[in-house]
Amino acid sequence: MVKENLSFQAEVGKLLHLVTHSLYKDKQIFLREIISNASDACDKLRYAALTDESLIEDNTDLSVQISIDQKKSQLTVEDNGIGMSKKELVDNLGTIARSGTAKFIEQLSENQDNSNLIGQFGVGFYSVFMVAKKVDVYSTKAGTKTSWMWSSAGSEKFSISSTSEGPSRGTRIVIELDDQSQEYTNVENLKPIIKKYSDHLNLPIIFNNDEENEQLNTGMALWARQKRSIKQEQYFEFYQSTFGQFDEPLHISHFQTEGQLSYIGLMYIPSTPTFDLFMPESKNKIKLYVKRVFISDQVEELLPQYLRFVHGIIDSEDLPLNVSRETLQFNPMIDRINKRVVNQILKELAKIAEKDNEKYSIFWKHFGPVLKEGIYTDSDQREKILKISKFASLNNEELITLDDYIVNMPKKQKYIYYLSGQNIDELKHSPHLEALKSQKMDVLLITDPVDEVWMPIVNQFDEKPFKSVTHGDLELQGNKEVASKDDQKEIDDLLQWLKDKLKDEVKDVRVSSRLSDSPACIISDEGDIDINLANMLRERGQLNQDFKRVLEINPEHTLIIKMQKKIVANKNKQKKELDNIAYLLLDQAKILEGEKISDTSNFSKRIVRLMNDSI
Repeated sequence: MVKENLSFQAEVGKLLHLVTHSLYKDKQIFLREIISNASDACDKLRYAALTDESLIEDNTDLSVQISIDQKKSQLTVEDNGIGMSKKELVDNLGTIARSGTAKFIEQLSENQDNSNLIGQFGVGFYSVFMVAKKVDVYSTKAGTKTSWMWSSAGSEKFSISSTSEGPSRGTRIVIELDDQSQEYTNVENLKPIIKKYSDHLNLPIIFNNDEENEQLNTGMALWARQKRSIKQEQYFEFYQSTFGQFDEPLHISHFQTEGQLSYIGLMYIPSTPTFDLFMPESKNKIKLYVKRVFISDQVEELLPQYLRFVHGIIDSEDLPLNVSRETLQFNPMIDRINKRVVNQILKELAKIAEKDNEKYSIFWKHFGPVLKEGIYTDSDQREKILKISKFASLNNEELITLDDYIVNMPKKQKYIYYLSGQNIDELKHSPHLEALKSQKMDVLLITDPVDEVWMPIVNQFDEKPFKSVTHGDLELQGNKEVASKDDQKEIDDLLQWLKDKLKDEVKDVRVSSRLSDSPACIISDEGDIDINLANMLRERGQLNQDFKRVLEINPEHTLIIKMQKKIVANKNKQKKELDNIAYLLLDQAKILEGEKISDTSNFSKRIVRLMNDSI
């Protein structure tokens, strides 16, 4: 027997250090994680045996066996599941082969209750080092004869070697408990933990002692039981143990569909988001079973990406047991299940939004931006998602729905106006809102980047078009007096002068209908990309193009009136003294919109000159 001594991957070493040196609210999670892994190994064997019966024929009764040796301070957990090869032991226990590892370690370092993140990241095996001096893992891969032993004291290294002491199939974990964890050598202390976290597992958990074997769980899938027989705490415990969560679910939906397509669904909406919710590789968290046999937790077609915050179980009665993961994506039954489950979830959310505003507000705070991805990715469900979407607005302290907005629109208002940006408080003081405020019109204040994507695609809601207040003509029915011919001539002269002076900087110069207090603003012309969307794409490195904007001026502002008079008084002379004002007028409008100033050096010089002249 040749023993190899290997070093843990750097991230695993950091993780082990955090596990063994951090204070946990509840160390007993290690048993939940070890038993959960054993159950997964048995599920994988069931699935593999559907196409290769030889893997299971010598031992068809799958179970988890627990034994205790008080003299040696040892707790042993053994399964007769799929087992691991040498390479799998090294890969699964010596490395974390998952993107986002660095961020996970960082969050784990910052969180007081690290156990939550351990469950989310799927590295629960390492929690055993909260209670262990040393861990020996013996494993024999199904269909092979060679057993391997992995051993570590939870420091920087581990060893691996072949062994004659391994199980005939499956994995045996021998935990040498530290001095502070001796209570786990008493089965009476293990029973409530197993009852709490593992009672639902669809295989027996057996305690082996000298006298008799005792089953410690009921061994019936929770989702297959009648709803009326399940207590709320059992739903909670199932959620926490199955999905590695430590929060209480915000909402639970347990339903059964019978007929041409029969399946059971158990869906959970968390009360807190997982750390990887907005990572590009984040997938749905649905486990697929067929007649209680686990098939896969990687069936992306079961739920759309915009519902990836939902944790759940789908157990089908109609899919064939020998269905392969590869063919699931083309299976019409999966597509039908998808549509029905999505309808069920959106129906539940609509009900919460209508009857429990506090609960829905928690949901929307955490998951609203994710749900809104469905507005542009799922045209079939677009209207339902729009109905339950909420937005900040100019005239309301609380978030409102689009229906709320339309109900309160003045009769003369044609559009659902919106303004997008980075910060709600800054948006409320935007000059683009001045005329709308004076007419008491509401404006949606948009700060979620996803809204910039779907609004141009959707165009309207309930036959009311969406209209950005920084884009084109707002078509407001103004209360301003019509200018006299002389006044209009002065305005036209100033417009033409500004157009000539700023021809390299702007697309056009126009009189504004949206300003009442500010002298000027910039807008996107009809057909051009919206200002905030362009800024957002530049920040992400997805746009390196600059766009000429339209400069709008307010002819009633004192600065603009003074500029008009200067133009008239110096009609046949150079207007150099106004040049600085023209460029500053444009630059300050750009700054307000987060647009890049074309010449920062000259901008600074003009500011200094202006300050000097004012003293």
